[in-house]
Parts: sequence; C-alpha cells; structure tokens
Amino acid sequence: MKVGFGTRMDPAYEMTRDGFSLLAMGFTGKRALAFKLRYIEEFNRMEGQLRAPAVPALPDFTDPGEAPSKRS
Repeated sequence: MKVGFGTRMDPAYEMTRDGFSLLAMGFTGKRALAFKLRYIEEFNRMEGQLRAPAVPALPDFTDPGEAPSKRS
C-alpha cells in the first residue's frame, strides 16, 4: 500500500498487533528494552485478571468485623 501527500508517495504497511510485537521485540537499545518490559508487565497484569475469580469471594462471617450490619 502506498500513502502520500501531494505528489510524494511513501510505502505503508498494514501490520497485525502480533506482527508489530515481533518487529518491536527485535529492536535494541534503552527505549526498546523499556517497551519490552512494559509489554511483559501488561501481559502479566491482564493474565492475572483473566485468572481471577469472576465472582468476588464471600466475606468470612466467622469474623464479627466482616458480618453485615443489621438495618432497622
């Protein structure tokens, strides 16, 4: 695909997110390392959300501090 402004045409490439990740993981340097670390941290955070129970755990009613208060 080519994109251009006026008479100049520059190449442009459509890329999937996975393709971008593969390309970016091949970069070197401080900025590339920072990107890779953030990418890994975010992946791990999202994986943790997916593995977390869908329903919150019930409170421990054996602990009086956790018992629901009575409303009159």
